[in-house]
Amino acid sequence: QNRRRRLHQSYHPVRRPHTIMDVVALVSGGKDSCFAMLECKRMGHNIVCLGHIAQNPDEDSLSEANTDSFMYQYAASEAVDAIAAALELPLVRVSSSGVAQSKALHYLFDEESTSEEVEALKVLLDEVREQFPSVKAVCSGAILSTYQRTRIESVCARLGLISLSFLWQRQQDEVFDAIVDSGIDAVLVKTAAVGLEPEKHLGKSLRALRGHFQRLHELYDFHICGEGGEYETFTLDSPMFRKRIVFDETEVLSTDANAASLRVLAYHLEDKAPAAEGDDAKAATAAASAASDRPIVATEPDEPGVIAGRIVEAPGYQWRAKDFFPYVHLDGDIASVDSISGADALEWATHFPEVVAQVWPSDLRALAELEEDVERQVAACLALLSAVLASHGMDLKDTCYVRLSLRSMEHFSKGNSVYCKFFGVHPPSRSCVELPIAPPDVVTADALVLRGSYGRMLSGDFLGRYVLHVQSISHWAPTCIGPYSQAQVLGEHLYFLAGQIGLVPGSMSLPETGAQVSELDLCFRHCAAILDVLPKGGASVAHALHFLLYASSSAEAGTRMGKAETARFVSLRAQARMGSGSFNAAYPRKSLVQKEKEDALRREKAMASFTGRMGFPSQALAESEEEEDEAEEGSREEDPSLSDCVAPFAVVFLPVLPRKCSFEVEMQALSELAYGRYKPERHRDAVQLELAEREAGGGQIPWPQQGGPNVPFGRAAVDFLHVPGVLVFGNASASFSAGEGDHGAGDLVSLVSRCAKVLLSKLRGCRLARKHLHQLRIFVPSLATLSPSLVRQALRTVRERVLRDLDDGAAGRPAVSVLPCDEVYHLERREDVLLQIAAYDLRRLDADMWVHDGGHV
Repeated sequence: QNRRRRLHQSYHPVRRPHTIMDVVALVSGGKDSCFAMLECKRMGHNIVCLGHIAQNPDEDSLSEANTDSFMYQYAASEAVDAIAAALELPLVRVSSSGVAQSKALHYLFDEESTSEEVEALKVLLDEVREQFPSVKAVCSGAILSTYQRTRIESVCARLGLISLSFLWQRQQDEVFDAIVDSGIDAVLVKTAAVGLEPEKHLGKSLRALRGHFQRLHELYDFHICGEGGEYETFTLDSPMFRKRIVFDETEVLSTDANAASLRVLAYHLEDKAPAAEGDDAKAATAAASAASDRPIVATEPDEPGVIAGRIVEAPGYQWRAKDFFPYVHLDGDIASVDSISGADALEWATHFPEVVAQVWPSDLRALAELEEDVERQVAACLALLSAVLASHGMDLKDTCYVRLSLRSMEHFSKGNSVYCKFFGVHPPSRSCVELPIAPPDVVTADALVLRGSYGRMLSGDFLGRYVLHVQSISHWAPTCIGPYSQAQVLGEHLYFLAGQIGLVPGSMSLPETGAQVSELDLCFRHCAAILDVLPKGGASVAHALHFLLYASSSAEAGTRMGKAETARFVSLRAQARMGSGSFNAAYPRKSLVQKEKEDALRREKAMASFTGRMGFPSQALAESEEEEDEAEEGSREEDPSLSDCVAPFAVVFLPVLPRKCSFEVEMQALSELAYGRYKPERHRDAVQLELAEREAGGGQIPWPQQGGPNVPFGRAAVDFLHVPGVLVFGNASASFSAGEGDHGAGDLVSLVSRCAKVLLSKLRGCRLARKHLHQLRIFVPSLATLSPSLVRQALRTVRERVLRDLDDGAAGRPAVSVLPCDEVYHLERREDVLLQIAAYDLRRLDADMWVHDGGHV
């Protein structure tokens, strides 16, 4: 609780969004929707109307379908008109007679499900847009309900509206106290939990029940905000209300012995004390701002291109297309795909239009009609990826992670507009950066794919792959600024996070100009917030396996330091945020074992007063007082989040990052359970490279060289986190022997080759088979002196040499990407090449954890 409270408190600076939007607020009458309106107003948006789903007046008001809906609150809904009158806002209302046909957490729209209760929300929002065309966003009060959030997001995505959910994932006791402290006066209108007595508690205010709720939480894990359906409320007063609501006559309706609700038969509005001068002006903040940076929301396209088997079986197709096909590394159901060149993909699309037509989304224009080169290349890359995956029996929607590189961030919006057409309701996670890509390429992309995972997710099976895709704007973490997900879970314990930039979540804007330190801290806080809500107990940034920190070359201007000083600064900052220092002290995350012990002890203490009076004192409670300090100390020693092990990382300088931010963090992590089970070890080493003869392959390119036929190499540095036989994540870097600041000598091809051999020798020592080496990414910063055509030739030469060295026949080779960049810093040293590896045996990881958990799913 302390971890989340402090984490969310750091997210609430009032920073106005780029665009002030007209908003419809969904109201049930309860405390959450009214408090969400306050937050919406605080963020500068204009609430122009209210929306409400009422129960069908033709149906029995006590029917189970209505009173126990997971989606809507119907208790005391007959008095919602009073809230609209108190706010002096118009109310748009529709009735729902539908039931929840799909009770899965993630909602998938079906055109034939006309009786689905969620579709009443679409009817409501259609009516709102007809009456108030200026409405661009929908405000709701969801706190923990993924069921509600995903359904609201589904409807908003179909209508082109933005979902605002400012209470999402906030700590319940924090939200409860904030509601009471804000001046909202809400009373209970429904009870449905042990410890709540209808005749005693219905009609009581939240403020009066705070202590009772806390006791119920300690006894029964009662949700203080009622997120488990324990109670429902109705708001009588709020700082936004012009008048206060007073109930004149009510009656109690009982559905069974444990549940009852309050029906409002009569009410009136009464005047409030005059507001202090200037309050109205503060509540109505509004100067028009710059153009919208509204995030693109992925919608479900029409049959986005499952390739039929006849395509890959077409006579001569595989033979004719083999020169264009990227290599696919297969390890069971996991596929890692080589980096795809936009220009090569475009040439493939031109040669095989009959294949492209079958992998093309139906609502995307023909390739020849796409106006911008970036649109053509992005579409061609994804069409080629789809065709390649089909040849291995996979679908494009099975893609879990995409790394997209653009020649210019000016292409970001147009590339997104095409990208979103290819993926469904569970899009892959993604990192997107600008690289100095040589013409004619405008874009490159590589991918990680899990066979059959998308179809299983649609059927509700998330064991093999879980997707965290939050499209609502909240204070929790940024909504994705493109059609991608915040995180993917492969198997049950391996986490892949999308690239995180330092946006203030509630406003989706960067901190004030020059606040690079805050921006970097926000990157890691977003990673922590995302990891915290993932399955299997989640994780913290202390459970990271590896992260790559991209820094904009313009970041050095903001920090008034050169790249070397900036790299050292961000490295020290990252270690402080992830290690045993300030990050975990500020945002503590106790181990699950420790939390279970503390929860059991807390319940024991709560029951002590009852058992003591009955003459049955708790022996466990008596013993716990003596052992409490020892248990806390022991769990602290075992807790990996308090260890000194920081994940391997590197700093890569690039020309421009999304939104012209200064930093972006790309992270992989283990669940806290798996991290505590394996306790990964960090290995760091430095190897002196031998003198080598210059090779003809590299000599064909006019590298800047020193005289003589030999290459004066320096040393290779290796840094990785590993679990023997299970996984290895880390980096290797190498440099020439020239002094600091002069890295122009030698043959880059041989340098990369020798660095890769050092890395592979270390990999063998980790007892991990070569087939489990999935991806190898090579960052080459030493190409600034070459022309674009020579850069392209150089990268191909490096790639060919590495592929030759890595391919060992039966095991194949990993997927390889060779990427140009400005500069690279590894272990706080400037390097001439950086290699990043990801190797893991997902089947063994899940099997080990299954056995460790006692064979329970």
